[in-house]
Amino acid sequence: MRILVAGAGEKGLTIAERFSKSHDTIVVDWDAQALTIAEDRLDSRTVLGDVMHRELWSRVEAKRIDVCVLVTGSDGANLAGAGLAREAGAKVIIARVDDPGFYAGEEGAEWNVLGADAVLCATRLAASELLGQLAGSELSQVRSFAAQGLRCGLATVRLNGASELGTSNSSANSRRIRVEESLVGLEPDKLKLPKEIRLGAVVRDGFLRHTASVSKFEKEDSLLLCGDSLSFLDAWLRLYPEAKKQRAVIVGGGVVGAQIASVLATRLEKVELIEKDRALAEKLSGVLKGVTVLVGDARQASVLKNFQIEGAEVLMAVTSDDEVNLLVALLARRLGIPRIHALVRHPGHSEVFDELGVYGVAEHDVLATTVEEVAIASGLVLSKKLQKTSYDLVEWRLPQLKTDKAYALRQVPLSVGTHLLGLCRGTQILEAKPDCSLEGGEILLLAVAEREKNDQTAQLLRFHKEAGR
Repeated sequence: MRILVAGAGEKGLTIAERFSKSHDTIVVDWDAQALTIAEDRLDSRTVLGDVMHRELWSRVEAKRIDVCVLVTGSDGANLAGAGLAREAGAKVIIARVDDPGFYAGEEGAEWNVLGADAVLCATRLAASELLGQLAGSELSQVRSFAAQGLRCGLATVRLNGASELGTSNSSANSRRIRVEESLVGLEPDKLKLPKEIRLGAVVRDGFLRHTASVSKFEKEDSLLLCGDSLSFLDAWLRLYPEAKKQRAVIVGGGVVGAQIASVLATRLEKVELIEKDRALAEKLSGVLKGVTVLVGDARQASVLKNFQIEGAEVLMAVTSDDEVNLLVALLARRLGIPRIHALVRHPGHSEVFDELGVYGVAEHDVLATTVEEVAIASGLVLSKKLQKTSYDLVEWRLPQLKTDKAYALRQVPLSVGTHLLGLCRGTQILEAKPDCSLEGGEILLLAVAEREKNDQTAQLLRFHKEAGR
């Protein structure tokens, strides 16, 4: 494929670097110095120009571009460039827009907007990933799909670990017993989950079993859940009700911190946000309902001790400064907080966080991964191993379907060893019924047995060729 990445900043270079390994990649920027850096770092063609000028799109032969990714530092330029790229004939167009006020909902992606196939908010995507990893404290293998529109993960009927909630061993054991008693012996159709969450399958002895073939849950079973990101948090709290009693401390009142605080405020017993800028803190205190906003410099151990954060189960350091986030994370570890998450803004800092044992969500990596998912207009987009099983989780994007024929879900060829976990239409999660009508560009999330993966892939590609325009 031919890929054009407009914007030679850190996020643009991260995206271009991923694509340049296997695709013909062009990097565009109006800054000659930025392009010099790109030439030193990438094996890609560079073009000096402004995405808001029609002559640029003529010069790069937009009709030959399979994927156009606009990630300049200007939301307006990205949207204007998306419109001009569409006019000039580029096939798939993705634009980064980080202003939260642009979006109709809380998602980090919207579809078919102003000439762009997808618009992505890097900060919201990073916040969503952090929240997904929070649910991963009890749910295992939490993975995101469909530009973070879908998540899946495993809930184990028998809980492991003595102090997962940051409590004493005896208390943690009593919590395990309560959850075991609520699930062991329960019939699958009696399992109470948010309506947006689907029980895709039951993992037993390393094999996926259709829920219809399971009469009751047994110890050591794992429940494979799938649904939208926020509902996934609700499913976590429904299955592990003791988690609601946690106290979460968020350091940083920027877009990421405010979004996380807003989501957790209605789900956890106590949510606190620490912000050193008094004016911003006062503004947030009037906006974030159910959140205690504290004013202080979290880089100082005395401030953290004064706020008694050692009693918290979760700390998220999400300021705009990586050094601050790393320092706060290390101080929190010293104070004994069991679960610590940090936001990484600069690509060169991820390894530092890893080496110091701090779990960091890298904003640039989350954006690049989402761009990769959206960029492939159809076909197998993403495949991830479901550990301790012989299955892969596969994301498959439908082609643009022929307009003279209607297609239903039952017509998609699925092997006996394939489990349909979710169907995503834009930001909407649909119930995957056999008679459900299909639209082009929808995403199916499948669990495919490894022994059948090649055959299943071949069947899907045949359907893709026959049904696509």
